[in-house]
Amino acid sequence: MKKWSDFLKIALTFTLSSGMFIHSAFAAPDDFNGNSEQYATPASAVKNALTRLGHNYTESKDIQGNPHFVITDDNDANVQNIAVFMTDCGKAGCDDVLLYADFGVLKHITPEHLNNWNHISAMHRTRLFLSGDVNSARHVGQSSVVSFLGHSKADQEKLAMQIGLFLVEVGIFSSAVEQSGLK
Repeated sequence: MKKWSDFLKIALTFTLSSGMFIHSAFAAPDDFNGNSEQYATPASAVKNALTRLGHNYTESKDIQGNPHFVITDDNDANVQNIAVFMTDCGKAGCDDVLLYADFGVLKHITPEHLNNWNHISAMHRTRLFLSGDVNSARHVGQSSVVSFLGHSKADQEKLAMQIGLFLVEVGIFSSAVEQSGLK
């Protein structure tokens, strides 16, 4: 009897999980791709957050017409660019806000450095990565994604906090670059 009980628990859990996935995947397609004020972040929220955090920026649009911001403050010597990309955009705003910092080529960085930063026990919100041709010097980037924050004042406060936390972690990694001689 215990085996049947365990089997029923597993079957019920699987059925409920599958149902929730199917519902979220097909229930309201108009709620995503930037079409819902509940889930889409307006470009004005990014502008307000950057301004409130004391940063200057330029604004442009990518080839799909999505908003793109580059912080123009004097970055520290280790950071070449810090940008905010908005993706999955529609009439209400954008579902995703991608935060990105470019550290340029760090000649002495190893996969172990990246793994140590990215490991879950390090408790970082951001991820480090290498980009570029495998056979040449590669740029080191740092990124984080914020998704599905809407138009509410509370959501815009959360966005400002997430951008601020990203910039703090950029500073932490920049200090590590300086102290470890990774350049």
